[in-house]
Amino acid sequence: MFDVVFLTCDEYPQFTEDEKLLINLLKDYNINVLPQVWDKLTVDLNIFPMVLVRTLWDYHKKIDEFKNFLDQNVDTSLFNDASILRWNMDKSYLKDLNDLAIKIPKFDIFDKLFDPSEYMELNKISKLVLKPTISAGGRNTYLIDEITKGDYDKTIAGILSNSPVIAQEYVADIKSLGEWSFIYFDKVFSHAVIKMPAKDEFKVQERFGGSISGAYPSSNMLYNCQIILDKLPLDLLYARIDAVIVDSVFYLMEVELFEPSLFLQYSDVAAQNFCKAILKRLKLDV
Repeated sequence: MFDVVFLTCDEYPQFTEDEKLLINLLKDYNINVLPQVWDKLTVDLNIFPMVLVRTLWDYHKKIDEFKNFLDQNVDTSLFNDASILRWNMDKSYLKDLNDLAIKIPKFDIFDKLFDPSEYMELNKISKLVLKPTISAGGRNTYLIDEITKGDYDKTIAGILSNSPVIAQEYVADIKSLGEWSFIYFDKVFSHAVIKMPAKDEFKVQERFGGSISGAYPSSNMLYNCQIILDKLPLDLLYARIDAVIVDSVFYLMEVELFEPSLFLQYSDVAAQNFCKAILKRLKLDV
């Protein structure tokens, strides 16, 4: 038996229910998983053949410390690796994807105060989402409409004190059709879910009352996901593509390559697929 590490955080120092499904499968291959809070390590990560980045859900609160952590672990067997994490932790990466002609709802990034009213009128947007470029789990995310658009100077200033602001057109279809998440291991499709917001909420995360259900994507959805992955020359053990479908058009919301929920509980094959991908990286027979 040998050990691998799953990186966690103070808020979730042990394993989530998703991780437990995976860990039970890895045990069948004599692989033991050690939880390690990323900023309170009790072991030397360099001695392990795999350090899996999982529930680092507080990194945005300690961003300088986390950047130092990445600098110190460039040569560690991180999955996904440190360069990918550094690129993906800041939603400015969406500019790179936009430059690759990937369809994304209209957005801009601001590093100083701006007038939401003017921006919405200029871009003919009726509802606008504001959030930090470095954040997680829908925190500090606000919806502006025609009524409230003049009241956000303090909110924008508050976000700017820690991070640039991403202003993005709100996709109203999320309310009725939800947001899709497509999960891939080694760039091979595994499973998908649909996330629905609560009745009086626009965010889809469970902590805001959202619901999740397993779903079966169409071939056209998977075709669009593959186009996105093919445009990313990255070695990805895992990836999650979040998207909305509007009038049969596929719009990317985010590519999650960092510490995403992978929704292993919502598919009978998900944990097994992830296990196989890990075994392949460890050069073990499946």
